[in-house]
Amino acid sequence: MVKIASKDTLALYQGKLFFQTRKAYAIAILDNPKLEALWPFQPNLSITAGGIIVHLNPHLCPNRINPLVDDILMWNRSDSGRNIDISDTTNGNAVACNVQQINVTLEELDRVPGRVRCSPVCIKVEWDEIIIDSDFRNVLFYTVSYREA
Repeated sequence: MVKIASKDTLALYQGKLFFQTRKAYAIAILDNPKLEALWPFQPNLSITAGGIIVHLNPHLCPNRINPLVDDILMWNRSDSGRNIDISDTTNGNAVACNVQQINVTLEELDRVPGRVRCSPVCIKVEWDEIIIDSDFRNVLFYTVSYREA
C-alpha cells in the first residue's frame, strides 16, 4: 500500500481500540514499508476518545503526518490527556523528506601545465553549506556530472 484512502463517510472515531499497548489509540498507522501518504483529510474529522500512534513507516515523511494532528485534529501535543505517539526516527527514515535547493558556483580555472591533472578544461565547483536543524538525519548528497559540448 502506498497511500491510505478513505471513504467520505470517515468522519468520527468513537475510541475503538485498533491497537493497544499501555495506552489506547483510535488511529494506529504501524509498520507500512511502502506507505508514502495518508488519506485526504477532512476538516470535520474528530476523535472523541483515544489517541494516535504512527511508527515504522519508512517512506511516510513527518510532514505528511503532522497536518493530521496539528491542522485537522487540532490537538495540542503537550496535552497529557491525548496519546500522541509519532516517531521522528522511524517515519520517513528511508526517503529524503526535507529536500532543499542549493546554490552552486562554477568557475573555470586556468590550467597550469604539470600542476593540475584535469581534462582540457578545469572547473572549480563550490556550494553553500546547508544545515538543517530540524532533522537529525541531515545528510547532503551531491553528484557532479558534465558532458563536453
